[in-house]
Amino acid sequence: QRVFRRAVDTGRAVSPGTEHTLAHLSSATLWMLMYDAANATRLARQGADVVLAVTREELQASPVVRTMCIAVVAKLMRVEYLTNSLLEEGSAGTLAKIGRDAFASPTQRALAASALNAVSQREEFRNELADPTDSVMISLATARPDDGDETMQLIAARALARSSFGSRKRKLLDMGATRALLAVVKAAESSVELRELALNALLNLSGEERNQIYIAKHGIFHLAAIFHKPPSPTSAQHVSGILSNLALNQANRSLMYRAELQIKHAQWAGLEEIDPVAAAEGRARAPS
Repeated sequence: QRVFRRAVDTGRAVSPGTEHTLAHLSSATLWMLMYDAANATRLARQGADVVLAVTREELQASPVVRTMCIAVVAKLMRVEYLTNSLLEEGSAGTLAKIGRDAFASPTQRALAASALNAVSQREEFRNELADPTDSVMISLATARPDDGDETMQLIAARALARSSFGSRKRKLLDMGATRALLAVVKAAESSVELRELALNALLNLSGEERNQIYIAKHGIFHLAAIFHKPPSPTSAQHVSGILSNLALNQANRSLMYRAELQIKHAQWAGLEEIDPVAAAEGRARAPS
């Protein structure tokens, strides 16, 4: 802790050099030591202020050193008897800001999101952390790095599927979750696993009236395309459930009728797939 504090306090933990190396190695060591509860407690009492300051960018450090500090805070947040004190220090807001930051590295965002997700599942923090956690997950749902790694999106889709129950359904719609999940379902690059998780969340959300209208208006023909040619049995099951829920809302009658016609036409004409864009425009792809 003393080595890390000195390295950061010198202001030379930003660029290559002795102090940066010390900051890097000491921050990595602190992260490894956090796997022992006694060490975590000691750091929380004696050195958390510096780690939090680097995490918040109040003290300057290189990206790799800041990543280690975020990892330390994320680990401390998971220690049950330390969570309250860290929340009082504003750690939830700090991690939420990192998780939503498009300019933060994927590793930093994933660390922040995973910590919030884990703590928000504990009963005593569920209500307090619901909004900041869901806001991060909504941001991550469509955050696909250039290398195509879906780690962040998978974390987000799982979390949103878990939180999309009860009174949260309408709140998630207002926060943009339904829109983000539909974007995942529509994206050609989404893997089968990611699309299944997004459909699972949409299935939960589709039990609420306003979500039913939104999903039908913005995704009915993509859902019809998946229904006609599902990428997996799980996807077929989820889409079938979503369409059944959408049909319960009288406001969707016209769209449901059009989607049903597109599915029947594709079946009768022997089309391999339904083009959602063409279907929305009242056209159908000719059989190849």
